[in-house]
Amino acid sequence: MEQLHMYWKNDGQEVPAYKLPEGYVIKKINDVPNGVQQWLEIISHGLVEGVRDEAFYQRVMVEEKGFDPEYCFLVMYGDEAVATLDILLYTWRNDGHLHMVGCKENHRGKGLKTVQELGFATASLTTDDQRIPAIKSYYKVGFQPDLSTQDYVERWAKINAIIGR
Repeated sequence: MEQLHMYWKNDGQEVPAYKLPEGYVIKKINDVPNGVQQWLEIISHGLVEGVRDEAFYQRVMVEEKGFDPEYCFLVMYGDEAVATLDILLYTWRNDGHLHMVGCKENHRGKGLKTVQELGFATASLTTDDQRIPAIKSYYKVGFQPDLSTQDYVERWAKINAIIGR
């Protein structure tokens, strides 16, 4: 089944400063020892299934159009990477595409850096119907569903009924 799409448009309002809960910090993947290995561990928590290695990271991240390691973030709790937010830069349209967003189960619901803070005019993402907690988070930071096809309209109606929207 094709993934669902969501979009965010900068409305020009100032974005309030965001503060992570105590004990959490955000670092760029290249600033974290064994950053790629820690990233692989994070995405194995419900984002992708099966064995993943550095060749997988190379294929799904580095080789993607718009990849820049400066926009691959790890949320750290002590020395442990517990979440990731990876953005592909579509500079020709001043858009950031949330490419990989994942979090270890015991750290979910704590909050992540938002695309609004990074200065993009628009942002986009794709997600799956069953990722209800993630979809709630995307709604919370202002993303709206793509309703461009009848299939999307029907699928979003089911999701919205589940989450009470």
